Amino acid sequence: MPDSTLLLPSGAPRSLRLRRLAYAVLLLGLGWLTAVPAVAKEKAQPALDEQGRALALESFDYVWQTIHDKHWDLSSIDWDGARSELRAEMEQAKSSAQVTRVLNELISRLGMSHFVIIDSEAYQEMSGLSGEGDDGDRPSSGGDAGFDLRVHDGKALVTRVRPGSPAFEAGVRPGFELIKADDRTIDDLLERIDRGYAGTPMYECAASSAAQATVARAAGDTARAVFRDARGKKRKIEIQSTRPTGTPAKFGYLPTMYTEFDSRELGDAGYIRFNVFMDPPKVMKAYGDAIKEFSGKDGIVIDLRGNPGGIAGMAMGMGGWLVQEKGLHLGTMITKDTTLRLVLNPRLGSYEGPVAVLVDGCSMSSSEFMAGGLQSLGRARVFGTPTPGAALPSVIEKLPTGQGFQYAIANYVAADGNPLEGVGVQPDETVIPDRERLLDGGDPILEAALDWIESEARRKGSVEDDSTP
Repeated sequence: MPDSTLLLPSGAPRSLRLRRLAYAVLLLGLGWLTAVPAVAKEKAQPALDEQGRALALESFDYVWQTIHDKHWDLSSIDWDGARSELRAEMEQAKSSAQVTRVLNELISRLGMSHFVIIDSEAYQEMSGLSGEGDDGDRPSSGGDAGFDLRVHDGKALVTRVRPGSPAFEAGVRPGFELIKADDRTIDDLLERIDRGYAGTPMYECAASSAAQATVARAAGDTARAVFRDARGKKRKIEIQSTRPTGTPAKFGYLPTMYTEFDSRELGDAGYIRFNVFMDPPKVMKAYGDAIKEFSGKDGIVIDLRGNPGGIAGMAMGMGGWLVQEKGLHLGTMITKDTTLRLVLNPRLGSYEGPVAVLVDGCSMSSSEFMAGGLQSLGRARVFGTPTPGAALPSVIEKLPTGQGFQYAIANYVAADGNPLEGVGVQPDETVIPDRERLLDGGDPILEAALDWIESEARRKGSVEDDSTP
């Protein structure tokens, strides 16, 4: 599973093991962050005391050792020299800003885009998704309010509301803009997220995840939110979360996840959506049955928006239902010790018609393998917004300094030889959901895919008519 490694090595300091955050599934796919130095607050930084210096050195040693042990190729980097040079600087650090600078300088020696030291405040904002809370000061997010948020142009917009969910019953609708949750404003939150993510492919997911965390509550608990409604008026809405819908699934040491699968006809097209690459017995069977059911349709839409990935083998199996030629693959995964090619084995009765894949800034890991792999093979057309390039197996851990440390433990190369990590899947048709169309009940990304399938059907019909004697 490309993004399942959340446990610290047994040799890690006990303080680190105890303070690990088992991130909820929305953040499991995080594998890319530009090594942009976290911007320190402009206010004066307090001088480090003896304990602060000790924690800074402990963090430095852990970051260096973890990369030494996990990185797949350090042959072109003087990693030992980096430790000697920069640990001496860390010993002289007098403020938290200097600590951050030295840590960022260390990981920048890799020259790679998917290692980062996350600003402690931004890390804490996202830690609300963990389901455990951060040292007990955050509510559990084990409940489900039934709606999705995406941040575009500095606004947290509701993009989907599940009918019958607490959010739906409370009056929340697609297109509503989240302004505030309890005493936390979205503007302030996004200002903090900007420090580590502005201008990066990871921004949409980091910002959207943090916004979602503001309304995440344990089952039975209530979020008191303020939305801008369809009339542009601010409306206070209380949303009581319930137990998550879907089927509970476990994998290794990850938190329990809840799988949802949806397949239906949309006119002359088939539509498939699942929220995570988990629970293979249920999801793979339902997927295969849907492909066979839609065999006569003009096209099939596979909706991977918000899907953070999971078990990579599932993407391979699903891709096999969409190809006829043997020897194709979605790409290659390279770890320190192994190389794995994500091979597609054609299935009997595989679908030959047009395939549209929907993605957004929160489609990660196995979602990127599948979307990017099928795109590079010329087997699917991709619609939506660019994915974050979080394609690698990644770990996010909390350092003794309170900062987040993210690192990858393998490299991935797509089927066409190009990397997805740090780049992401670039849609063939970029479609950004806007408030007006969402308020009208539309789904701009899905509509664009259906329009393409319809145009392909017309083109095919025209070709067949021209070839008729």
